[in-house]
Amino acid sequence: MNNADNKPNKSKLLFGIATSIFFVILGIYLFSTATEQIDTFHAGFSESQYFYSDDSKQTLLVRYGEIQNLPTQLQKEIDKSVVSEIEAELPKPTKGEGSYRYYNSFCCPHCSSPFIDFQKNRQIRPNEYYGNKYINEKIYTIDDNQLAEK
Repeated sequence: MNNADNKPNKSKLLFGIATSIFFVILGIYLFSTATEQIDTFHAGFSESQYFYSDDSKQTLLVRYGEIQNLPTQLQKEIDKSVVSEIEAELPKPTKGEGSYRYYNSFCCPHCSSPFIDFQKNRQIRPNEYYGNKYINEKIYTIDDNQLAEK
C-alpha cells in the first residue's frame, strides 16, 4: 500500500473548508439581513398590547383601557373567549387583507417563517412583552383606523 493513498486529498479538504466557510457566512448574512430590517419596542413600558396582522406586515399597538378586558403583559391566564371578543373589536389592517390577532406571529421578511410561532406555542405569548415591526413601517394605533363595527 502506498503512503499517498492514506493522505487526504488536499483539493477535497480545501473544498470542504471553503464550503463550510461559505455556509457560515451565508447564515450570518441572512440572519443579519433579517434583523437589520426589524425594530423592537417594549410594550410593557408603553402600557399597551400589540397585535400582528395575519401577514405580519403591520403591527397594531392598543393602549390599556382602549378596549375592555385587553390582556396585559405577563398576564397569567388568557381567556380564549375574551381574546375572540377583543379581536372582533380590532380594526382591519390598512394594507393587505386579514386581521390583527393576539396569537399571530411576527415573521421573517424574507421567508415569512415565524420568529416565534405563537399559534403552536400559545403559552409563550403572554410573556412576550417585546413587540416588533419592520423598519420603515409605522406602528399602527386605534387612531389610524376606527374600531370594528359591533
